[in-house]
Amino acid sequence: MQTLSLLGVGIIYLILAAQFASYWQPLVILVAVPLLYVAFIRQRKPVARASLLRCFPLRFGGE
Repeated sequence: MQTLSLLGVGIIYLILAAQFASYWQPLVILVAVPLLYVAFIRQRKPVARASLLRCFPLRFGGE
C-alpha cells in the first residue's frame, strides 16, 4: 500500500510538472493542498467540497 501511494504521488507530480512546465510548482501544490484541507478541518465549521476547491485556484498555461 505504501509503495502504491508513493507511485501515485509520483505520477501526480509528473502530470503536474508536464502541465506547468516547471519542477517547483508541482511540489508547492503537492504540499499546499493537504495543508489546506487540514486548515479547514481545524476550523471545525461545515464547509462544502466545492468551496474547498475554489480556495486553491490553479493556473494552467505558460507565461
